[in-house]
Amino acid sequence: SLARSETLAKVDTRNAQRATGDLSLADGTLSDISSALIRVKELTTQAASSTLSPDQLGAIGDELLAINESLFSLANARDSAGKALFGGESSGAAYQRDAAGNAVYVGTASSGDLPLGEGLSVSRSLTGPEIFNFNDASGNPTDLMTVVKNLGEALKGAAADPAGAARAALDTLSN
Repeated sequence: SLARSETLAKVDTRNAQRATGDLSLADGTLSDISSALIRVKELTTQAASSTLSPDQLGAIGDELLAINESLFSLANARDSAGKALFGGESSGAAYQRDAAGNAVYVGTASSGDLPLGEGLSVSRSLTGPEIFNFNDASGNPTDLMTVVKNLGEALKGAAADPAGAARAALDTLSN
Protein backbone atom coordinates (compact mmCIF):
# COMPACT_ATOMS: atom_id res chain seq x y z
CA SER A 1 0.00 0.00 0.00
CA LEU A 2 1.00 3.62 -0.37
CA ALA A 3 1.20 4.18 3.41
CA ARG A 4 3.54 1.20 3.79
CA SER A 5 5.74 2.47 0.96
CA GLU A 6 5.96 5.89 2.59
CA THR A 7 6.91 4.31 5.92
CA LEU A 8 9.58 2.15 4.33
CA ALA A 9 10.95 5.17 2.49
CA LYS A 10 11.48 6.91 5.84
CA VAL A 11 13.54 4.09 7.32
CA ASP A 12 16.87 5.41 8.46
CA THR A 13 19.17 3.60 6.05
CA ARG A 14 22.25 4.32 8.16
CA ASN A 15 20.71 2.65 11.22
CA ALA A 16 19.33 -0.15 9.04
CA GLN A 17 22.82 -0.83 7.71
CA ARG A 18 24.24 -0.69 11.22
CA ALA A 19 21.57 -3.11 12.44
CA THR A 20 22.32 -5.50 9.58
CA GLY A 21 26.04 -5.37 10.33
CA ASP A 22 25.58 -5.79 14.07
CA LEU A 23 23.17 -8.68 13.63
CA SER A 24 25.69 -10.33 11.29
CA LEU A 25 28.42 -9.82 13.91
CA ALA A 26 26.17 -11.30 16.59
CA ASP A 27 25.30 -14.24 14.36
CA GLY A 28 28.95 -15.01 13.65
CA THR A 29 29.91 -14.67 17.30
CA LEU A 30 27.02 -16.90 18.40
CA SER A 31 28.14 -19.46 15.83
CA ASP A 32 31.66 -19.38 17.33
CA ILE A 33 30.18 -19.78 20.84
CA SER A 34 28.11 -22.73 19.61
CA SER A 35 31.22 -24.37 18.11
CA ALA A 36 33.06 -23.88 21.41
CA LEU A 37 30.17 -25.46 23.32
CA ILE A 38 30.20 -28.48 21.01
CA ARG A 39 33.94 -28.90 21.65
CA VAL A 40 33.41 -28.50 25.41
CA LYS A 41 30.83 -31.30 25.34
CA GLU A 42 33.17 -33.54 23.32
CA LEU A 43 36.03 -32.97 25.75
CA THR A 44 33.78 -33.41 28.76
CA THR A 45 32.52 -36.72 27.40
CA GLN A 46 36.12 -37.88 26.93
CA ALA A 47 37.08 -36.74 30.43
CA ALA A 48 34.13 -38.58 31.97
CA SER A 49 35.86 -41.86 31.07
CA SER A 50 37.67 -43.38 34.01
CA THR A 51 40.30 -44.85 31.66
CA LEU A 52 42.23 -41.62 31.02
CA SER A 53 45.55 -40.96 32.69
CA PRO A 54 46.16 -37.86 34.81
CA ASP A 55 48.28 -36.43 31.96
CA GLN A 56 45.44 -36.96 29.47
CA LEU A 57 42.94 -35.36 31.85
CA GLY A 58 45.35 -32.45 32.37
CA ALA A 59 45.62 -31.94 28.60
CA ILE A 60 41.82 -31.86 28.33
CA GLY A 61 41.77 -29.41 31.25
CA ASP A 62 44.27 -27.16 29.43
CA GLU A 63 42.09 -27.17 26.31
CA LEU A 64 38.96 -26.40 28.36
CA LEU A 65 40.72 -23.45 30.02
CA ALA A 66 41.77 -22.19 26.57
CA ILE A 67 38.16 -22.50 25.38
CA ASN A 68 37.07 -20.57 28.47
CA GLU A 69 39.42 -17.74 27.47
CA SER A 70 37.99 -17.84 23.96
CA LEU A 71 34.43 -17.69 25.35
CA PHE A 72 35.43 -14.69 27.47
CA SER A 73 36.81 -12.92 24.39
CA LEU A 74 33.70 -13.76 22.37
CA ALA A 75 31.50 -12.51 25.21
CA ASN A 76 33.31 -9.16 24.95
CA ALA A 77 33.08 -8.84 21.15
CA ARG A 78 32.37 -5.30 19.91
CA ASP A 79 29.63 -4.07 17.60
CA SER A 80 30.08 -1.59 14.75
CA ALA A 81 29.86 1.35 17.17
CA GLY A 82 32.55 -0.12 19.43
CA LYS A 83 30.12 -1.14 22.20
CA ALA A 84 30.17 -4.60 23.76
CA LEU A 85 28.00 -6.71 21.46
CA PHE A 86 26.52 -8.62 24.40
CA GLY A 87 26.89 -5.90 27.05
CA GLY A 88 23.42 -4.45 26.74
CA GLU A 89 23.58 -0.67 26.67
CA SER A 90 26.91 -0.53 28.51
CA SER A 91 29.71 1.36 26.82
CA GLY A 92 32.39 -0.79 28.47
CA ALA A 93 33.07 -4.51 28.49
CA ALA A 94 30.25 -7.03 28.85
CA TYR A 95 32.33 -9.24 31.17
CA GLN A 96 35.23 -8.73 33.55
CA ARG A 97 37.22 -11.19 35.66
CA ASP A 98 36.78 -11.19 39.45
CA ALA A 99 39.66 -11.86 41.86
CA ALA A 100 39.21 -15.63 41.44
CA GLY A 101 39.34 -15.39 37.65
CA ASN A 102 35.61 -15.96 37.13
CA ALA A 103 33.79 -14.12 34.36
CA VAL A 104 31.30 -11.64 35.82
CA TYR A 105 28.69 -9.83 33.71
CA VAL A 106 29.02 -6.06 34.07
CA GLY A 107 26.72 -4.99 31.23
CA THR A 108 23.15 -3.78 31.50
CA ALA A 109 19.99 -5.89 31.83
CA SER A 110 18.69 -5.14 28.34
CA SER A 111 20.30 -4.52 24.97
CA GLY A 112 18.07 -1.68 23.83
CA ASP A 113 16.62 -1.03 20.42
CA LEU A 114 18.06 0.62 17.37
CA PRO A 115 15.50 2.96 15.76
CA LEU A 116 14.97 2.48 12.06
CA GLY A 117 12.39 5.26 11.62
CA GLU A 118 8.62 5.84 11.85
CA GLY A 119 8.03 3.55 14.83
CA LEU A 120 10.27 0.80 13.48
CA SER A 121 13.14 -0.54 15.56
CA VAL A 122 15.19 -3.68 16.03
CA SER A 123 16.84 -5.09 19.13
CA ARG A 124 20.60 -4.38 19.10
CA SER A 125 21.57 -7.86 20.25
CA LEU A 126 21.28 -10.23 23.20
CA THR A 127 22.80 -9.65 26.61
CA GLY A 128 25.55 -11.90 27.98
CA PRO A 129 23.26 -13.59 30.53
CA GLU A 130 20.77 -14.41 27.76
CA ILE A 131 23.55 -16.35 26.04
CA PHE A 132 25.69 -17.80 28.83
CA ASN A 133 23.41 -18.24 31.86
CA PHE A 134 21.24 -21.30 32.50
CA ASN A 135 20.02 -23.50 35.36
CA ASP A 136 21.91 -26.66 36.26
CA ALA A 137 20.27 -30.06 36.76
CA SER A 138 19.18 -29.03 40.27
CA GLY A 139 17.67 -25.78 39.06
CA ASN A 140 20.49 -23.61 40.39
CA PRO A 141 21.59 -20.67 38.23
CA THR A 142 25.02 -20.99 36.65
CA ASP A 143 26.79 -19.94 33.47
CA LEU A 144 28.76 -21.62 30.73
CA MET A 145 32.07 -19.90 31.46
CA THR A 146 31.98 -20.92 35.14
CA VAL A 147 31.22 -24.55 34.27
CA VAL A 148 34.04 -24.70 31.70
CA LYS A 149 36.57 -22.98 33.98
CA ASN A 150 35.73 -25.17 36.97
CA LEU A 151 35.92 -28.34 34.91
CA GLY A 152 39.24 -27.31 33.36
CA GLU A 153 40.67 -26.72 36.82
CA ALA A 154 39.19 -29.98 38.15
CA LEU A 155 40.82 -31.96 35.36
CA LYS A 156 44.17 -30.34 36.08
CA GLY A 157 44.11 -31.69 39.62
CA ALA A 158 41.69 -29.49 41.59
CA ALA A 159 39.27 -32.42 42.08
CA ALA A 160 39.85 -35.77 43.80
CA ASP A 161 37.65 -37.45 41.15
CA PRO A 162 38.22 -35.67 37.81
CA ALA A 163 36.08 -38.16 35.85
CA GLY A 164 33.26 -37.62 38.35
CA ALA A 165 33.63 -33.86 37.94
CA ALA A 166 33.38 -34.34 34.17
CA ARG A 167 30.24 -36.47 34.54
CA ALA A 168 28.68 -33.80 36.76
CA ALA A 169 29.64 -31.08 34.26
CA LEU A 170 28.18 -33.14 31.43
CA ASP A 171 24.88 -33.34 33.35
CA THR A 172 24.98 -29.57 33.87
CA LEU A 173 25.77 -28.85 30.21
CA SER A 174 22.93 -31.10 29.08
CA ASN A 175 20.36 -28.64 30.44
